[in-house]
Amino acid sequence: MLKALIFDCYGTLISTGNGSVEATKEILNNIGSNLDPVEFYRKWKELHKEHSRQLKHFTNEKNIFIKDLKVLFKIHNIKQDHKIHIEPMLNSLYGRKFYNDVVDNINFLKKDYHIFIASNSDTEPLLENIGNECYLFDGIYTSEILKSYKPSKIFFDKLMKKIKYRKEEVLYIGDSIEDDIIGSNNFGIMNVLINRDNKEIYDIKANYIINNFIELRLITDCEKRRNST
Repeated sequence: MLKALIFDCYGTLISTGNGSVEATKEILNNIGSNLDPVEFYRKWKELHKEHSRQLKHFTNEKNIFIKDLKVLFKIHNIKQDHKIHIEPMLNSLYGRKFYNDVVDNINFLKKDYHIFIASNSDTEPLLENIGNECYLFDGIYTSEILKSYKPSKIFFDKLMKKIKYRKEEVLYIGDSIEDDIIGSNNFGIMNVLINRDNKEIYDIKANYIINNFIELRLITDCEKRRNST
């Protein structure tokens, strides 16, 4: 029987908008570079994933961002101190907002399920972004708290021990195929891919694919009916 819903945060509950690209643009302007900020950030995202998954010892996301920029400066032969120029990206992690369909629908779902967040992020910026809506969640777990990053099985194992539910009692909802869907699949948790931009996707082994939170309510209704038969 379904008892709890676990949500990824960024791209699922909270929009990142174009803040990361704008931060990249500011960094490049500050160093007097004419590099394309979109392409620069695309490479930054790739590096960030690599660095997060190659850790021998856990470090928080802030330190990974600093490492990312150090490597990018080296790639582009930028002879400046990367630590001085990281602030725009770190600042961009704050002030993010919930998607319009989130708060009302989470309030509705709370009537029947315990609600959790499981996010690849540091704790402080995530809590700032959630702000007064903390009441929506029965538990908020970040990589910084769990000392691991998705899609690692260690992340999901620590998460499940924290929330104290069996695998068959939870539904995991996220926007990242690799982190959320493959990660939860590998751990044996039923999942939902939220595809807010309605991108074309192929051969995705998600249990469900939705475009918004209204559709998530339909899924939970189906699960209720299935459990009652």
